Amino acid sequence: MIRFSGKLSRSLIWSTLVVLLAVNVLPVAQADDTISFGNDTVRLGFLYNVTDPVAEVDAANGALNYVSPDWFGLDWNGRLVVYEAADRDIVDQFHARGIKVVPYLANSFNYQLGCIALANREQLTAEIAAAVQEYNLDGINYDIENVGPDEKDLQTDFMRLLRAKLPDKHLSISVVANPYHWAGGWHGSYDMAALAKICDNIVLMSYDLMLYSRQANSLGAAVSGEDAVTICIENLLQRGVPANKLLMGIPFYGRIWYDGPLTAGTAPTETQERLSGSDGVALGHLQIKRILADGISNVVHRIDPITKSDVTSFQVAAGKQVSLVWSLKLDPGHYSIYHESLQSYASKMKLMQRYHLAGYAAWAVGQEDPAFWPALGGSGAVKEPTLLNRNFTDLYSGYWAKEDILYGANRGWLSWTKSSRFYPEQEITRAEASATIKRMLGLTLADKTAVTDFIDLPASYWAYTDIQTLVYYNMMYGMTTEAPYIFGTYDSITRAQFAAIIDRCFLDDGSGKVDTSVLSRFSDLSGNHWAYNDLARAVAAGLLQGYPDGTMQPDRALTRAELMSLLYRVDVLLVK
Repeated sequence: MIRFSGKLSRSLIWSTLVVLLAVNVLPVAQADDTISFGNDTVRLGFLYNVTDPVAEVDAANGALNYVSPDWFGLDWNGRLVVYEAADRDIVDQFHARGIKVVPYLANSFNYQLGCIALANREQLTAEIAAAVQEYNLDGINYDIENVGPDEKDLQTDFMRLLRAKLPDKHLSISVVANPYHWAGGWHGSYDMAALAKICDNIVLMSYDLMLYSRQANSLGAAVSGEDAVTICIENLLQRGVPANKLLMGIPFYGRIWYDGPLTAGTAPTETQERLSGSDGVALGHLQIKRILADGISNVVHRIDPITKSDVTSFQVAAGKQVSLVWSLKLDPGHYSIYHESLQSYASKMKLMQRYHLAGYAAWAVGQEDPAFWPALGGSGAVKEPTLLNRNFTDLYSGYWAKEDILYGANRGWLSWTKSSRFYPEQEITRAEASATIKRMLGLTLADKTAVTDFIDLPASYWAYTDIQTLVYYNMMYGMTTEAPYIFGTYDSITRAQFAAIIDRCFLDDGSGKVDTSVLSRFSDLSGNHWAYNDLARAVAAGLLQGYPDGTMQPDRALTRAELMSLLYRVDVLLVK
């Protein structure tokens, strides 16, 4: 992983947000390429790693009638974990919009965890049924992945038990694409005909089909080429899945590959090595859009006639760098991105119509360019995001940080409290800080990336994705530099640690220059403190202040109120 040493500009900070929607770079077809949808067509959007789910779905303007949020996981006893993001108020808001809510049950692709869950299926299905009732949900999507043929009958029995306990609820199962009838591994773990009799829908994960798609004239291939999607659909129809139960998976992301150097014989950089693998690197549409608007040259755009996928090849000139994601840069060389467009989605919808399928399932809402929604059933007008209305009874009138806390809470920065109390003087953990920073900056991961295996961060932990996201963007690191890696999930975050995060991402321009004289007024700081320069830049920027007694107390734990106040200043001074 490359450590980013440059300052993140305002445009970079919001590169994945709505401000980019005005940029029109990718050639797309007109909206008259779209099809009309019947009322019974299932249009499902997975909600993975989403800051404000209601606002994201509102931006689809009627395209979606089902959502599947990432609210359910598993612990190592095969028991249900309901994540902190689960919220009955959010369910009620979706219902008011005529949208059904069917969370997906995930095992983070962990074989052992999936097997434990299946062995505990009687209790687990009872817990799922209880959660469905408690949160007023409309059903569940089973998405236990990467188990094997030995678990085939257990998966069928799991769904049978769920159907018995939830007779009037929507049940669906996400299945891996298997056009070549592989009997081993994950591909051989489904009894498709039996599952189709139990479930309302079978969700075909018809993305990341590079292996099945015709290779193009580069190292990459279409993520969801029409040729590959077609054979995957026909495979399931042949295996006993009725067309009126099958949902076609569509990606809201593409992949980028490094094609080669500008000059023959030039060794690839670390980033280019990463982009040379069989999977390239997954990027959400807004990230792709930003790359294609950021100083590239020799752009060649085409729509592959067989895959119907958009392919954009380009060059980063010598002496230039282009932002891939915040802490990674595209070095000089040739690249190709396989992605989607209004035209490719319209083509997929026609394919869905041709086979009389039940509908589509999109992975994952929040990564899409809203300009594509008309092809998927949306009205076409992009709505402004809505803000949550939050208040806390323990923030009395005149409390020093009340307005800062409500500023962030009403913008959806908080995922770790939905109660009526905030507990402002309580120390905030590194996990809570990760979740808040991620939401404040609108960070997402394009796919289910596990960046580092921390021994104190189980995949079922509520902030697992938040922490992995910040690690991916090099915003936070673990407490150890060698395996076994420790994140310090339950530890408090200190003032110095926060200063280091903000300096790394916003203030340090890589020159090594820093005016440490701003720290001379603090009696408890010396030049040998590990975060001395970070603290100096944070103080000089007006983000970090000392205490009335003239101390900085860099190793003191931040309280919840202090973190929200600091993030308010970051948002006002650096981001906005």
